[in-house]
Amino acid sequence: MTASFAGEVVAGARAPLTLPYFWGRISTMVADGSIVKKGEGVVTLYNPDLDTKRDEDRRARAKASQAFLLSAEQRRVKAVQADSQAAEQRVGDQQTGLAWQQAAQVPIASVTECQAALSAAQIRAADATARVQRFGDLSAEQPAEFAGLNLANAQAEVQVRRAALALVAAARAPNWLDGQDKLDAWRAALQLRGDRDQAVALAQADERAAAMKGRITLDRAREGEWKARQFAQIRELKAPADGRLFFATTWNDQSGKREKLAKDLVVWGGLTLGEVLDMRRLDFRAAVPERRYGTLLVGQQVTVVFPQFDGVRVPATLSAIGRAFNAPTDSDSLDRHARITAEREVIVTVALTVPAELQDRLLPGTKGELDVGDVLVPAASVEKKAQP
Repeated sequence: MTASFAGEVVAGARAPLTLPYFWGRISTMVADGSIVKKGEGVVTLYNPDLDTKRDEDRRARAKASQAFLLSAEQRRVKAVQADSQAAEQRVGDQQTGLAWQQAAQVPIASVTECQAALSAAQIRAADATARVQRFGDLSAEQPAEFAGLNLANAQAEVQVRRAALALVAAARAPNWLDGQDKLDAWRAALQLRGDRDQAVALAQADERAAAMKGRITLDRAREGEWKARQFAQIRELKAPADGRLFFATTWNDQSGKREKLAKDLVVWGGLTLGEVLDMRRLDFRAAVPERRYGTLLVGQQVTVVFPQFDGVRVPATLSAIGRAFNAPTDSDSLDRHARITAEREVIVTVALTVPAELQDRLLPGTKGELDVGDVLVPAASVEKKAQP
């Protein structure tokens, strides 16, 4: 005596067909249930927004690119002109300095050396004065040493006066008044040089800012092109594996209900459009009552019956037994008292040996019945069941 339990055919392996990113509308697609090969194109998309803006974006990119190149050339010419003017003005500054040297008949180096000698003498004098102040107590205890410090301080003061006189002598050479006028002109030129260098630095900063602004404008104009390139990478979806492709259902805003994917429906990134089922291996899955759990063993020979195919009986092998018990699927139809006593079920999977006459007719989702022999199994055997 056997017992029958309703179930359906399932694929042994499945690979999802997923849109990775972006969005679009379905342009073409293979028929639902088609046999496909890995890498074969199965769905093509189009994006109405990108198609509408393609010509507009192309014109915007061309305009922005031309404006960027023109602006860059103008900035380059402006920078070259500023550098050239600054170079000419530096030559004028050098000529002003030479004119002062000739009028004063004193090399600039001589005045510089005298100024350095005066600074050194002033430092030595300040150090000698500090020593006298620091060791003032020696005047009573060691008058000789204190007298030496005073002498060194006096000599330092004399050196300062001599250095100052030398600087005056170097500056007041023949034609001193004319030299002073040219010296003032040279100093003014040096000050103007600093202003010009600052102006050149500001011009360079303006150039960098303008270049950045032009680049941002060009990048914005190219944004549409970037989106088009991104969409081109996912425009055609390819089969992830060999097998039979079954499309999923999605919400259709126009009809207000879930429907199978079809042409012109909108799909978006992350959506699974369907699954490619491996038809080389088919299993059958059914729910068996808890009271039959003790009669089941992995490897047990069972039979799957398909009434819609003239009652064809297909031999099968029990390959997996669920680890958890579930409530019956029709428990919602029972009243409250019956639902409390409803028998739990366990899901079992059997491996099919599909006969030749059903190779092209037996598909995942096909309904059938699982026939299990009414054979009691010892408890010790139940403990050895393989886990799914």
